[in-house]
Amino acid sequence: MQSAINDFIKWFIPKNILRESEEYRKAGLIIYSSFITMFFCLLYIFVATSICLVQLSNTLAFSIVLFLIILFVFRQTGKFILVGNLFAANMFVISVVGVINTGGIDSPSVAWLILPTVVAFMYANKNSAYVWATIAIGLIIEFYLVGLYGIALSAEYNKDAHHTYRFFAFTGLFSYLLIIFVIYEQAKERFARQLKEANLNISEKNEEIQTQSNHLSDALQEITHSIEYAKRIQKAVLGNPQELTSGFRQGFVFLEPRDIVSGDFFWYSSVTQTLTKLGNNQAPVKVVIAADCTGHGIPGAFMTIMGNALLDEIVNEKHITAPDKILEELDHKVIATLQKHDGGEGTNDGMDMGVLTIHEAQKKAYFAGAKSPLWYICEGEVHEVKGTKYPVGSTQYPPPKVYDAHAIDLKEETMLYLFSDGFQDQFGGEHDKKYLRSRFRQFLLSISHFPGGKQKDLLTQEFINWKGPNAQTDDVLVIGVQV
Repeated sequence: MQSAINDFIKWFIPKNILRESEEYRKAGLIIYSSFITMFFCLLYIFVATSICLVQLSNTLAFSIVLFLIILFVFRQTGKFILVGNLFAANMFVISVVGVINTGGIDSPSVAWLILPTVVAFMYANKNSAYVWATIAIGLIIEFYLVGLYGIALSAEYNKDAHHTYRFFAFTGLFSYLLIIFVIYEQAKERFARQLKEANLNISEKNEEIQTQSNHLSDALQEITHSIEYAKRIQKAVLGNPQELTSGFRQGFVFLEPRDIVSGDFFWYSSVTQTLTKLGNNQAPVKVVIAADCTGHGIPGAFMTIMGNALLDEIVNEKHITAPDKILEELDHKVIATLQKHDGGEGTNDGMDMGVLTIHEAQKKAYFAGAKSPLWYICEGEVHEVKGTKYPVGSTQYPPPKVYDAHAIDLKEETMLYLFSDGFQDQFGGEHDKKYLRSRFRQFLLSISHFPGGKQKDLLTQEFINWKGPNAQTDDVLVIGVQV
């Protein structure tokens, strides 16, 4: 029975009001109070009918209908101020009719004029309560003045019924206010208890979240420390840029990883070989490589370690220095290494790479590229030597892969550049677009006459200025050397 009553009451609560909110409690209070008020109206209909107060009886019956309409309005709109004032207006009509029908200023019903103010305060807001209180006080003064000027408002009941009506008027008012107050306090305590429980649950959840956050923070710190250690290992394995730049008249290495560790790497070695064109005399052959491995971060870093080890084997142990042969040999070894660990299945992992070998004694340079070009600047012009379309290591291209070798005559002050695509692909600038190949080409031309260290500084500043607040798109590698 209690459950059915609760379901009936809840039906009038607007659907847009959350169950855990203060408004939900207030909505329930309005609905309960409406039905209690309708019950008192029915009770007073019997009292008024028994002592021949026909007009008051009709007003009470009409008010019951109005209270039901107010509940339906509330269910549709959910507007507390509107419904609270409609509730107060209905109570005001009942009170005024009661005063007029039962003797004016001397009527026990004058006390009922407090009800609109109480209702407006509980269900609408304070401002509405002040308005209804002002109206009630003004009406009481008006009834007083009417009596003062001798305009009598006679009671419709006989004198014998006066004490009966007086009893029910004051007793009913007191009982009504007491019941409404008890319901209000119970609802307030219930909501406070629910709010306390909700806050306790939120506090427990916050503690749980904080604990998990601390665990994640600790885990992240451990991972970051591990990656920082991996960075030191990668640097130790891949070598020092100074070793490369010291092998030339001037040069630089600009390496900017997107993450802590890099998927781009440079490689350098100087191999002594017997050159038949120089009468079988021995001369150093310098090998410079710029590589962009699949991925970046940890996966890319693993590829750089593997690539570095394989290049050591190919160039330093087998003394292969022809750039096209280096790429072919590296391609076979990368595919064999990766397939060894994936059950012989094909792989798309690999590297884009530019290989430059320099024969200073012959004033010659040789280049082969795997999806990577060589740019060199001579006498104020940028020259491009394109690489082939094949990367190193990927099996998505049918064999045989052919890497073309190109010979370059080295003139005095020729500046040679190898690079990955990270600088060109960086988003930034005024319109948040890519830096692009043409702008990169023009910028290298504009700084090519500076010493290597100055060129690196200018590249660094240009990259920072272009990137701005944007996240770095990819690893960045630019190598510049001059023989």
